[in-house]
Amino acid sequence: MELNLIADLRLEVARIQDVIRDNPTSVNPEPVLKALENYGRALQKKQNELMRRAGVYNSRVSRIIGEATFKQI
Repeated sequence: MELNLIADLRLEVARIQDVIRDNPTSVNPEPVLKALENYGRALQKKQNELMRRAGVYNSRVSRIIGEATFKQI
């Protein structure tokens, strides 16, 4: 359940980043994009930790999940 929640949050972070990039404003979006990038990294780290604890972590699984996550966007 936690893995699904984290995957959903990572998708939402990526969607928000895309919206910010695709809709330029007079406000500098870089600080927000950087914060979202850091949050996405933290989510990835937590996801990897949970997968390791569950005994399903390896680099191939992580790569496949990462690709699937960003293909859904």
